[in-house]
Amino acid sequence: MLSAGVASAQDLTERFNARASLSGLYLTESQSGLDDAHTLAGPLHLGYGELRLTLDGRRLGSFDVHADGRVRLTGGLAPASLGAGDSETTARGYLGGREYQLYELYARGHFGKVDVGFGRMLVTEADALRIDGVRLWVKAQKRWGVSVYGGGYSDPYSRSLTTDYVKHAPAFVGGVAARYDYDRIGGSFSLNAAYLGGKDDGGPVIITAQNAGGNPQTENVRSYLTWTNFWRPLKYVDFYNDLVVDLWGAARTQVTRLDFYVAAHATKNITIRAGYDHMSAIAIEMYLTRLLNDRTTFLPNTIENNLTLSRTARDEGRLTVEGQTGRTSLTAEGRIRRRTLVTPSNDPQFIVQPGAPDVGNQVAPSIGYDATVSVRNAGSLAGLRPSLWVTYLRDYRARDIYAGVGLGRDFLRDRLSIDLGFTYANVRDDGANRTCSTTGSFTSITSTLSTCYGTRKGNDLQAGLTVGTTPTRHWFAFVDYRAGVQITESFPRLLTHVLVGRIEARY
Repeated sequence: MLSAGVASAQDLTERFNARASLSGLYLTESQSGLDDAHTLAGPLHLGYGELRLTLDGRRLGSFDVHADGRVRLTGGLAPASLGAGDSETTARGYLGGREYQLYELYARGHFGKVDVGFGRMLVTEADALRIDGVRLWVKAQKRWGVSVYGGGYSDPYSRSLTTDYVKHAPAFVGGVAARYDYDRIGGSFSLNAAYLGGKDDGGPVIITAQNAGGNPQTENVRSYLTWTNFWRPLKYVDFYNDLVVDLWGAARTQVTRLDFYVAAHATKNITIRAGYDHMSAIAIEMYLTRLLNDRTTFLPNTIENNLTLSRTARDEGRLTVEGQTGRTSLTAEGRIRRRTLVTPSNDPQFIVQPGAPDVGNQVAPSIGYDATVSVRNAGSLAGLRPSLWVTYLRDYRARDIYAGVGLGRDFLRDRLSIDLGFTYANVRDDGANRTCSTTGSFTSITSTLSTCYGTRKGNDLQAGLTVGTTPTRHWFAFVDYRAGVQITESFPRLLTHVLVGRIEARY
């Protein structure tokens, strides 16, 4: 009987896995003195408690099941109270409120060389596409697999079941994907199309005497392809790429994302990595316009205004060198970035107006770069884990210098860890010490953007303590506390406290 009981428990473990985590966060800001002209502290306290559950069941007859979801409890947000200056606790700024998010919930049946799944699924081969529908997998041969899928296309920006689908705006998506796996090369590709039945934001901003304009219209059908690939042509060289191309959509044909990396293991202890990233940020406007005011019924003095939704293109190149000597690792990394508006003519506020130099070019700076050097040790002296890092950041509108030190140690046979950290930042915006000057006219936007935004000059200090414990192989918990002070010339000091905690069980 004892033998049968042990066998049954083992079978249950092989068939089911569950993970439950309970997390919480609380953040509050305050300033060193009341100053109506310089109010830095936010009017909200950020706070929430969150429960996430993940369940996997295998070999339940011919089916496997998977469920993953979370519930976030937090305070609501009353606009009237916020406008009156009252303090509230919430978690999502102007949206606020509780969240009931379902990541995945599906069953997958196995029938020889064909699998059938139905429910809410993530198609990882299709840029993590989420569908509410059906997927069919066909095992073409040992190294290849093909799948076809289709169903409802829920709001990709939604964080709760209550907002997954926009009212009177049906959306559907479908596609085909393939995976391949060989000794030195592996990856996947897909072709997808989505029907979007909602309205977009109406296209370019039209400046009129009433400061209004807009012509909401049905969002375009979007079709795109993806390709992800890992290739190891030589024992010490790896190549990786991740490509997404929009074939048709709001911005017509263009590369939406391209990530390309190469890693060369020069010696046993030295690795060199180089990479290039391109991102043309896609915003499916039918899902975002509900966060903005309808530009055909623009209301002056409202937070939501006649902004247009524009695509921003970003390019980044990076080079990283990592070295290891004993338990000490050294890393040096440099990155350079360029950003531009894909269609700057959509909003005349962001291009240089006639009569000024560089007419037609975008107003905002386009180049940024940074460099980081770090040293870490994994416990050479009395089990201590010291670390030191320094970053020089030349952002688009600021020059920042960051430095951090850390010291940690594990106790009770690695079941308890304690880490201390301290970070210092020196921040200087390009607009520091400038006089803001604006007439409120669109023709003066170049002067306004260059003199009225980014005028901070000061220092940030932050201390942190993190305690983590793994009492058994099934349980994990940690608590993290951060206290920071922002010191800005001619402004009150801003004090910030952040407390994060988590308990997780896995079986």
